[in-house]
Amino acid sequence: MTKERFTALLQLYYDDKLSGAELQELLTAAEDPVYQVEFEAFIDKGFASGYFKGGSTPDQARKALSLIQLEGASQHTRAAVVWYRRPKYWAGAASLIFVLAMLLFYLAPSKKAQSQMAVIPQNADSLHIAPGSQKATLTLSDGSTLSLGNGSRPLSLTQGSSHLSTPDTGLLSYQALPDAGPAGSGYNTVSTPRGGTYRLQLPDGTRVWLNADTKITYPVAFGPSSRSVTVQGEAFFEVAAKAHQPFIVTTATSQTTVLGTAFNVNAYNDRPSSTITLLRGKVQVSTTGGSKVLQPGQQVGIDAKGALHQQLVDTTAVVAWKNGLFDFRSTDMATIMYQLEKWYDIHAVLKGGIGSRHFTGVFPRSYDAAVMLSVMQATDLDVTLNGKTLTLSPKKE
Repeated sequence: MTKERFTALLQLYYDDKLSGAELQELLTAAEDPVYQVEFEAFIDKGFASGYFKGGSTPDQARKALSLIQLEGASQHTRAAVVWYRRPKYWAGAASLIFVLAMLLFYLAPSKKAQSQMAVIPQNADSLHIAPGSQKATLTLSDGSTLSLGNGSRPLSLTQGSSHLSTPDTGLLSYQALPDAGPAGSGYNTVSTPRGGTYRLQLPDGTRVWLNADTKITYPVAFGPSSRSVTVQGEAFFEVAAKAHQPFIVTTATSQTTVLGTAFNVNAYNDRPSSTITLLRGKVQVSTTGGSKVLQPGQQVGIDAKGALHQQLVDTTAVVAWKNGLFDFRSTDMATIMYQLEKWYDIHAVLKGGIGSRHFTGVFPRSYDAAVMLSVMQATDLDVTLNGKTLTLSPKKE
């Protein structure tokens, strides 16, 4: 196909005049990176004109396009490129018009699903599940609690030797007072519910991002020799460098010691294992089973017995949640549904062995879950929603 033909097909798509055969021709060509310049120009045109709406951005769309082209080139399986058109029943931020946050499915047991181009069914409104938002609860040293995030009043108060404020909706900031006293003036806790996320700046300047269903406890003023916090759930840290004051993160199974670095902690109490992933700097992770020193790009997994398992990982996917994305790389469906349960505050039931199927895709967390679930319906899965219970099972032949 020539680039002129590809551009012409994009224009037909934009004008809503694309035939079924032409759509298949365009979808097939979309996997080829040779058309990336034309595709990106089309993305920019769509966002500039307002034709593409919803929570996605041109950068997110381009990232998804790159992933599609990468996965589409795989010799092991064919990527099913999925396009969304303007669904009339979606409104506001949930109206996903054209998602180049197109999703790629690896439903390994189904060769039929691998070889088909998936088209979105027009009944996704029955699967409406609103995404999470910026919200949390702050527990002060005296046990009193304050709501943070959407709909909450701006905060300005003093705890011990720190001043607390909420300079924007999703951030709680601590500023050490000039006459800061010694540590021991009390501890605060910030906890996010299922369906919540929040950011925190500690008195030393360390920045923390909290994923859904996460809790962090810390002193309102750090001592002179160390900085210690405890975490349950998932959090990303950008630690302020202080050579003589190590930063220590304690979970139920491990202790991570750093000086100045960026790393991710995933340690939910309802999971049998946890992980520490390093993006920059160097950390030491210790458990009852030993210790490991991590270099950037490495992750250590900690099993229920405290044993450590070190490996190289794609850190972009690990911290995608912090950047507002789900980024699945041949991820099993059981793990995907666990993440969706946390973010959308639902309960997932997987039937027929589909928990072991694998999926690859990029999906903005700001979208209604109906977007992803509709893609699943379009392949070989039955997806039903009853209240907050989501059931997935293989489609009956």
